[in-house]
Amino acid sequence: MLRADIIGYLGKDCVVQQHGTDSVINFSLAHTDKYKDASGQKYEKVTWISCSYWVERTTIAQYLKKGTLIYCSGVPEAKSWTDKNGEAKAFLNMRVYSIQLLGGNKDNQEGGSVQTQSSDQGGYAPVTMNGSTDDSDLPF
Repeated sequence: MLRADIIGYLGKDCVVQQHGTDSVINFSLAHTDKYKDASGQKYEKVTWISCSYWVERTTIAQYLKKGTLIYCSGVPEAKSWTDKNGEAKAFLNMRVYSIQLLGGNKDNQEGGSVQTQSSDQGGYAPVTMNGSTDDSDLPF
């Protein structure tokens, strides 16, 4: 399974939608990569990731506001299509299975973890070692 761990700022408040007994929390996350080229010129590249987080409880949604810094882990998917002008378009989507609020936002840089929430994402549950050094349950 391909897995991605991303830290970034929310681009807007999340949107919660009900689907039967489950809910999906949709949000966009901006990851900024800052670097210098060989001549010392500074560059900044922002990648927007569309995220969907399927959950039974939407408690964390109240904290997912524009500008909030979060860590999320999940399965990335590249989506592509052809627009009405015949141009190929693509975007990155991530099916999130774990979110941790890192606290603060772009304007208010207060640190500290506010809330962590994980959920079963159709067999894509996160693997945690819980600080254990016992390798007997590893699949390899």
